[in-house]
Amino acid sequence: MKDEAEKEKVHSNGVAYGKQWLLLDPDVKGAVDKGKKFEEALAEHAKIHEVPAIYWMTVNQGRAVENKSIATRAANAPILKQYMETVYKLGPGYYWGGVHRFFGVYFTKAPGQKDPGPDSKKQFERAVEIGPENLENRVLMAEYYATFVQDRALYEKILKEV
Repeated sequence: MKDEAEKEKVHSNGVAYGKQWLLLDPDVKGAVDKGKKFEEALAEHAKIHEVPAIYWMTVNQGRAVENKSIATRAANAPILKQYMETVYKLGPGYYWGGVHRFFGVYFTKAPGQKDPGPDSKKQFERAVEIGPENLENRVLMAEYYATFVQDRALYEKILKEV
């Protein structure tokens, strides 16, 4: 992307489209209309066929805020976590282990994580196990986990494997 504003706009649009699609589910919309928070309505009423919309909406929201202030990331972290836990509950292997790849990044980026390195590593390893043919699992493991733990040898090893 050319700049952060353009990146944020694209990802924010992805979030909006995902929410619009998910609100077509009468159970989700009904719960929201009765005062439930959107993320709670999804956790209670989402169906397996909605996994792609929830996954991509969450990824877009995460990308939109990942370079924002710590306060913005902290405010978004529990919502992102709840969305992705819904994906995990309904379709843990979706998109070559995407939920694990997401949490591998999440643990390195969400503020307030206690010793996130081991959790990140575990999630990336699970993503690679589920989707060994998906190179994004390995690339993001190098970009986020190896960089987070400052392991240049691991970073280079992973990228050479790719």
